[in-house]
Amino acid sequence: MLSSVRFLLSAMISVAALSIGSRPSHAVAQETRAPLTFVVVIDISGSMEDRFPAPVQARLGDSTKLMDVKRQLSLLAEHLPQGTRVIVTAFDHESKGICDLRLGSPEARVELQKHFDSIKSRNGSTFLWRTLDKQLEQAAAIAKAEPENRVRVLCYSDGDDQEKAPGLDYRSIIKKFGGVLQDEVKVNFITLGFDLKSDVGKALRDAGVEITRAVSAEEIAPLMAGVAVSSESVRVGDELSLMDRSIGVGIAQRIADWGDKSPYEEGALLRHRYRVPGEYTIRYLVKTASGRTSQTSLLVRVTSPPPSPVRIRLSAAKVMVGELVRVEDITEGEATGRIWRVAMGDESTSPVLETRFERPGRHRVTLMRTDAYGREGEGGAEVDVELPMPPQAKFRVAAK
Repeated sequence: MLSSVRFLLSAMISVAALSIGSRPSHAVAQETRAPLTFVVVIDISGSMEDRFPAPVQARLGDSTKLMDVKRQLSLLAEHLPQGTRVIVTAFDHESKGICDLRLGSPEARVELQKHFDSIKSRNGSTFLWRTLDKQLEQAAAIAKAEPENRVRVLCYSDGDDQEKAPGLDYRSIIKKFGGVLQDEVKVNFITLGFDLKSDVGKALRDAGVEITRAVSAEEIAPLMAGVAVSSESVRVGDELSLMDRSIGVGIAQRIADWGDKSPYEEGALLRHRYRVPGEYTIRYLVKTASGRTSQTSLLVRVTSPPPSPVRIRLSAAKVMVGELVRVEDITEGEATGRIWRVAMGDESTSPVLETRFERPGRHRVTLMRTDAYGREGEGGAEVDVELPMPPQAKFRVAAK
């Protein structure tokens, strides 16, 4: 199973690079414990009492499209992060606010499910663009007031706009909210068993709207990969924690590609250490049991550890002329190069230096060291070299 997902993840990387790769560092900021708001917009026109078209209908029994939407959104509510704000609006030719609450307790989730259950269909027409325009205004206002808030609009409809109001269509939506859709508010437009016209779908996608054609109940709830990291900047060798922040129903697999050619890993909480400094794009894939997938990515910067001061150790700091002195490099970390400089301009590249001084005085031993990251440092120590004591003359005073 993992090998097939690896192939899928690899295949998706090139696609993700087009849609996500240009903004990976922004993804980091947006995925780290930011508040979350869902603005849910549900079509309750008469056709929502119909069932999905065959052949899916046989699997859905007597469920209507509206019943399936309410059921799947109730399931989704169980998986939303603590503190998520949920705003629900139902519409046909008129829009009606259902609730605006924050999921701060189990009781709040039960209350939200009751609000979903209370939604009933009506025989009105579908005023799609008017309703979406109004809800996008609210979403944009939230995003402007709370820049850290991740605002997502979920719009469910089973048909095209029937109002046909002059100057109010998908073009006006894009013109009015184009910048918002690209940077501040994410929109999932879920069409229930029908296709948008090709020019409409293309224009909305180009503007940043995610469009899903749901032909089964499972596809109603959005699947959104999300991930947070303990830090967006770590040093080589430090532990990086990765935490799942995905939203969806029935997620069966969570797979991370660390971006450093290490093996893929599965899990909702993972840890990793990078061995080489640089910038790495982590790609994170979630997959449901039925095969639906969603992917996101974020950028992690890995920096070199601070350089260690060059330290050496002498076998003795005071010696006699000609006495052997052993000098060791005791600097922390790996070295890729060493140059010892000793008296009389002599040099050595040995890891350990052994030398003798032939002249008395104070002499300096210097180590020029290059660490594993190509950084050079210098350190040294002084040796006092003394002449040996002259032999003592022995004499005897004659007795008188």
